[in-house]
Amino acid sequence: MRAGAVTGQPDDWPSAVADGYGIALAPESAARFHSRPGVVYRPVTGVSPTRVGVARAPADDRNPAVQDFVRCCLDLARRA
Repeated sequence: MRAGAVTGQPDDWPSAVADGYGIALAPESAARFHSRPGVVYRPVTGVSPTRVGVARAPADDRNPAVQDFVRCCLDLARRA
């Protein structure tokens, strides 16, 4: 069963919602980064928090930028 719009790009969903093609569950940060006319964000209660993972190719482990990014993610996760 298909419900609502299917978007091809990650940032297209707010337009689909604004155009009346459906609703979306979004992280709290979406209200800051995807604010636009025609889209209203409301908190949802009764659901567990989500987890985010970092995926990378093994060869990227040697890239200093990737190493720094992963280190920052791990530092933030330890503080949470």
